[in-house]
Amino acid sequence: MMSRKNTFNSPCQEFLVNEFTRRQGRNSSYSIRAFARDLGISKTTINDVMRGERRLSTYHIESISTCLSLDEATIKFLKKDDINTSERNRLVLLEDEFRVIKDWYYLAILNLAKLPNNQCCADWIAERLGLSQELAERSLAELLGLGLIENRDGKIFRTSKTITTSTNIPSESIREHHKQSLVKAVDALEEVPIELRDYTTVTYVLNPEKIQDAKNLIFSFHRKLGKLLDCKQATEVYRLNIQFFPLTKTQEQAQA
Repeated sequence: MMSRKNTFNSPCQEFLVNEFTRRQGRNSSYSIRAFARDLGISKTTINDVMRGERRLSTYHIESISTCLSLDEATIKFLKKDDINTSERNRLVLLEDEFRVIKDWYYLAILNLAKLPNNQCCADWIAERLGLSQELAERSLAELLGLGLIENRDGKIFRTSKTITTSTNIPSESIREHHKQSLVKAVDALEEVPIELRDYTTVTYVLNPEKIQDAKNLIFSFHRKLGKLLDCKQATEVYRLNIQFFPLTKTQEQAQA
């Protein structure tokens, strides 16, 4: 049985310890195994969080919130864990920094490092990404020079955290990056077999006041999907494009 502590490493640890203590107060035989079952989370995860050895992801927080029908204030309190963890694990590049690696293949090379059989050589990179030998050599050299990757025993080793950019700020480099992603998506529509891709289009009506909520939901989906797909047996690098834009002229545009 875990003893209650006076200080906590995270909001989720505090909440889980207090909730477990409360339940044990009503039923002395209530166990961690039963607690994990009731929250829909593994016993190992619950134990680790209650010991302060790990933090809960958004997925786990939402699972707990659903199981316990938590109010919005409590959910916001718990999500401080995931926000803090996310910020620590991301490298936010400013406009001038991202401009250097704005072309689509730089991030693709960074993700090739996650493949267990990767090779830190231009020939292999060129073959996997369909690049020219010259472009592969130059991109590899630039990433090595920037210190974002290292050559360790002939393999690409990624030294950087997950890379992201500033949000909701106009950026020529980010616009160019998105344009390239859209072009790659069009090419894949013609070249990649349908069983290896998924393209869907949905049209919504909305109140513009909901746009930021929609952006937040899309961001949360990106993180959940990344966690789902990340595995040691990965063999390919994929890119997901989600476009969310108005088909109607906005009121501001119509009045201009």
